[in-house]
Amino acid sequence: MMRGGAAFIIMLHHLSGYVSYGKPLDFILNNIGALMATVFFFYSGYGLMYNLKHKEGYMNSFVKRRLPNVIFPYLLANIFYILYQLLTGSFPGIAYYVSEMRKGYTLVPYSWYVIVIILLYCIFYISFKWLKPEKGIILCILLNIIYMLFIYKIGFGEWWYNTCFAFSFGIVFSMYYDKANAFLQKKPVQKFGGFLLLFLMLLVVGKLINQVYVLMLIKSLRAVVFCLCMLYFSMLLQKRILPLEFLGNLSFEIYLYQGFAIGICWEYFNTNILFFTCMTLIATLITSYVMHKVNNKIHIRYKLLYSIKYIFNGGSYMLLSIIIPAYNAERYLEKCISGLIHTTPFTYEDIIINDGSTDNTSKIASSYASQYSYIKYIEQENSGVSSARNTGLKVAAGKYITFVDADDELLELPAILEMLADSNYDLVIGDFHEINPDGKIVRSRQLSKSISDNRELLDQELLGNYLLNTCWGKFYLNHIIKEHQITFPPQVKMGEDLIFVLHYMQYVNHFHCLPVYIYNYLQLDSGAVRRLRNQITPELISNKVSCIIAKQEYMKCFSLSPNVINSYYEYQLADIVSTINMMLKSESSISTAYRSLRSLVTAPALQEILITSGQNSSISSKRRLITKIYLSPFLSILYVICKMIKKRKDA
Repeated sequence: MMRGGAAFIIMLHHLSGYVSYGKPLDFILNNIGALMATVFFFYSGYGLMYNLKHKEGYMNSFVKRRLPNVIFPYLLANIFYILYQLLTGSFPGIAYYVSEMRKGYTLVPYSWYVIVIILLYCIFYISFKWLKPEKGIILCILLNIIYMLFIYKIGFGEWWYNTCFAFSFGIVFSMYYDKANAFLQKKPVQKFGGFLLLFLMLLVVGKLINQVYVLMLIKSLRAVVFCLCMLYFSMLLQKRILPLEFLGNLSFEIYLYQGFAIGICWEYFNTNILFFTCMTLIATLITSYVMHKVNNKIHIRYKLLYSIKYIFNGGSYMLLSIIIPAYNAERYLEKCISGLIHTTPFTYEDIIINDGSTDNTSKIASSYASQYSYIKYIEQENSGVSSARNTGLKVAAGKYITFVDADDELLELPAILEMLADSNYDLVIGDFHEINPDGKIVRSRQLSKSISDNRELLDQELLGNYLLNTCWGKFYLNHIIKEHQITFPPQVKMGEDLIFVLHYMQYVNHFHCLPVYIYNYLQLDSGAVRRLRNQITPELISNKVSCIIAKQEYMKCFSLSPNVINSYYEYQLADIVSTINMMLKSESSISTAYRSLRSLVTAPALQEILITSGQNSSISSKRRLITKIYLSPFLSILYVICKMIKKRKDA
């Protein structure tokens, strides 16, 4: 969203070079608009360092996989301009452009940014290809400064160097993300005000200083402070603005093609400022959107050719592993697998684990495995769904991993693969439908799209045990799972998904919510399954306690906001009350019910929740009262007697 806002202001900044919008607005557009390029430099540096930290062997394929993303669209834009000028008879000749380039002007207007990005990518490659990140950062900053001094010496305009230090700042921010994020999260409003004041001071000082090198230092510092202000503004806004997201996706093409739109609109509409502005913005968006689609097509074909060459040379690249545990699933397995058979330029694998089935599951799965090379089939003795998934994790080779139950369906696989191919997220989440055996949608579950890039809302959903208590419908980075040895607990029969997701979430920094339904969850016959789930057994109560403790441990891993913490204790307290009521229903006598209650509430993790909830004024007085009852031996025995009397009356 920040990129979209920056792209819009940059468009107006470029337009202000042709028309006047009044002194106050002109001043803002000339000064703030010019600084908006810092946002793009910052995110470029941040993204490169993030990939370096999280992708093994990232630098080995950097030149072949990263640079074409910038160079191909830039070359296409140059060809586009030359063809247009040749067709309209306005091409001034090669000698003219050579002369202009020596002064720092480009064939494609405003494309200086693209050239600088390419140079900064080269600096990044030189800095981190052979050095460890801690030393590479120092070299990168040094080369960035050398670039700025060189550009000044050869006489190029200051736009070539006055914002590019934000690239190095983005790298440093990403390298030390945990510390930087912890700093930003504490008193954000006050810090935002402080950095905004510092930025305005640097803006004023920059107007008063004449010494060139001091001025370069001030402008570089101003770029860093401006980035911090924009980060805080984005944090405080906490809303998705779809038009800005749309602009953010087109921001690169806007840089390349706005000059074309301005040139045409100025020729025909220069007599009316408002009309000229509107027509230029419309022409810019249309041209950028079309060329964005063209660039994507070229990029996909390049990735396909690169993948083929990589595999041909003895390498392998698996984008996604789909793990499918199956137990007596003959009724649904064929439909599940057939939905995962697609022809795409991206490599993926389906891993079917037969967990000791006694029906035709083995025959169906092995038949598909013999027909398709990307379908793997594994058999094991019946050990439960957790064990089957863990078996799949051991052999999964994909960059990402997802889980599909044998009676469910994964939807939109080609689109998901295309998105994951360019994804830098630690976790990708999609919406899902609940369907009945007839295939009709019973209910649709949707995560609010405002959760994307908002860790507080995600934690609130997670700790509330809502949509994230299932492992399917999500895409996990394989290296995080392997590095931290994240598995499903075989001893837990209900709630194992939640424990796996909670464990994984401790290592998630960047996540994304897909705006589409990607999963059909089948509701099996409510009779037998519901009776099984409602059977009150010591094992079930133990599983519920395990889930409560897992959420408690997760909560301690992060510095959460008061809102999230309050919501967390509300949910946890409700879980404890539910568990105790289930336990009391299963007991036959007052004495055994009392002993069971005391053993639960004296467990360290549950006792901590009860004590903290009882002292939390934001929790309802009714729930705070129940904590006092549970913690008091005298009150709890009265509570048990009342519950047991009510149980006998109901019977």
